[in-house]
Amino acid sequence: MMDFYCNKCNTKINEDPIEEFDSSQIKMKSEAQLLPVGKFVYAHDVQINFGVEIKYLVHQHSVRFRYHEDSSRHHGCCGPSNFEQLTLICPNCKNEIGLISGDCLFPHFVGISPKGISLKPLW
Repeated sequence: MMDFYCNKCNTKINEDPIEEFDSSQIKMKSEAQLLPVGKFVYAHDVQINFGVEIKYLVHQHSVRFRYHEDSSRHHGCCGPSNFEQLTLICPNCKNEIGLISGDCLFPHFVGISPKGISLKPLW
């Protein structure tokens, strides 16, 4: 089981603990959820190339976030899918925490950056 905390303001960004999912069960189907709610996989176990450091992949309803204020980061075919920049921020402090895949070309998920989160409360 795992929790994610913003490493700037210490806000917990998941409601319930998230548990590891067997990456061999992942199906790379466009427009489908990559994972069930409450599960994560390590990004290096999935065949997606990211231009930024992403360590965990989770269902978009497993974490709380806001979209980055720089709207130029939110591009994709028919929804957000920018793998070159972080597109999600902490719901409390605007710290960059990850990216989202939500268009018709890729499975849907949130990628969590290790640079924006901690696995333990900071205080």
